[in-house]
Amino acid sequence: MRALLATSSCAALVAIGCSRSTALGGQTTGEQQQEAFTQACVSVSAKHPGTMTVMASAIGGNPSECAVAPGACFCNWTFFTTQGARKIVVASEYADGSAAVTDVTNMLVAQTKAAVDVPDDQVQQGFMSGRYLFPASHQRVPVRTSDGQIGTLEALDLQEAIKKNGCAVVAHSVLRRAELEKQYEKLSLADRLSRCMSSSGKTLSVQLGDEEPVLY
Repeated sequence: MRALLATSSCAALVAIGCSRSTALGGQTTGEQQQEAFTQACVSVSAKHPGTMTVMASAIGGNPSECAVAPGACFCNWTFFTTQGARKIVVASEYADGSAAVTDVTNMLVAQTKAAVDVPDDQVQQGFMSGRYLFPASHQRVPVRTSDGQIGTLEALDLQEAIKKNGCAVVAHSVLRRAELEKQYEKLSLADRLSRCMSSSGKTLSVQLGDEEPVLY
């Protein structure tokens, strides 16, 4: 999950916000933001908020930006301090059904036509060997094309696609993640923020400024 946080936050989270040059109460905006960042870090460390909504309450406001990925939300809070932009980055669970996809394919034993569940990592080998067939209910098979695209292919075309076009059978969970990623790419900033803040998924990790992410 640490690797996931690092990859997703760097690739997808772009800090947004505005700063004011006016001074309030004798403090510059940068000083106020530094104080707010420090207080937020203390609050998060003490309370260990369990959801994104509770996290926002502990930090003192909604995040600057959120990204939605299969099974997870990533949000950051950006503070424009006297030391530059400081961030609090939080990952939490997101219930979209991606974790519930079972990596088994219902196939038929070629000789007896008896139904059997085959682990997805053995489907291609079993099909190409002639030991297993696809039943009528599973005539579209999840595949990765030679250029890395994820989709489905008719079972009747699968053998030729594997031999001649470099296609490979992939797990159903891989297909589901690819479908969700395409959906999430179309979400607006407001939609991503709304989805993550309304999710009841538990906190997975928190990164305070330059510190290493802490797994919850």
